[in-house]
Amino acid sequence: MYIYATLENTSVQTLFLAYLQAFEDFPSTKNVSIESFQNMLQIRGYIPEISLGAFEKSNHILAGFILNGFRTWNGKSTVYDIVSGTVPSYRRQGIANTMFEKLRVLLRQKYAEQYLTEVKKENTTAIELYKKQGFEIRRGLSSFKLKKENHNKTTSACKIEYFTEIKQNEWEQLKSFWEFQPSWENSISSINAVKGIMNYALVCLDNNIIGYGVVNKNTGDIPQLAIHKDYRRNGIAGSIVSALFEKVAMNQLNIFNVDDAYDSMKLFLLKLGFENTINQYEIVLTL
Repeated sequence: MYIYATLENTSVQTLFLAYLQAFEDFPSTKNVSIESFQNMLQIRGYIPEISLGAFEKSNHILAGFILNGFRTWNGKSTVYDIVSGTVPSYRRQGIANTMFEKLRVLLRQKYAEQYLTEVKKENTTAIELYKKQGFEIRRGLSSFKLKKENHNKTTSACKIEYFTEIKQNEWEQLKSFWEFQPSWENSISSINAVKGIMNYALVCLDNNIIGYGVVNKNTGDIPQLAIHKDYRRNGIAGSIVSALFEKVAMNQLNIFNVDDAYDSMKLFLLKLGFENTINQYEIVLTL
């Protein structure tokens, strides 16, 4: 027997232990610390009151979880599945399906308009299950990593300026550089949620910003990298990547969720020495 409940009374420590157990077979979780787990929740806007757990009734062990964030997304009130999973010893008991059905009711009560998540393209079983639940594929997303020794540096005469914060009026300008809408975890809201651990590299010409990059100094993740359309293919983006390497302690940079519709960005990353790591779909359910 299981009790299904929201997670406002569940500690991050409990969530973290369940997360490690649920993803024990994934290499990416081997070196995850509770601090990095908390950082992920903060970036993605975790709200315990709209997140759900399945607790074993006899001992209150957390057997499964759906951790959600909430924001306005593309003009609609949107809930985002940050991470969900079931501890291996509790699988094949219908926990995941029950949690989702209860969550669907909860989110409608909260007047959410849509539910957003991502799923790896090779996980065809999960994709079919999502489709049966009413999810629709919005776009394909590709992720990349770059080890410093594989970085093909480009030469550019541009001057890089470093900042620890971007003002709101500057964001309005930078948004005009975008070729595609950043994913949830790369959005301005996600960046602003952890301002203290982000570094910004800007290129200016005649006191006007013409390119920028943002990096998480603790993880090497680059949530945004964009150049004004009139100044592309001049080595500016490559120079920004080199500059961002100087602002992190590790020897690897990561760029997640590049929209598959924009081959130019993917080709640029591969030319710079990045390698493709993850390919997934962004999917959405209208509530």
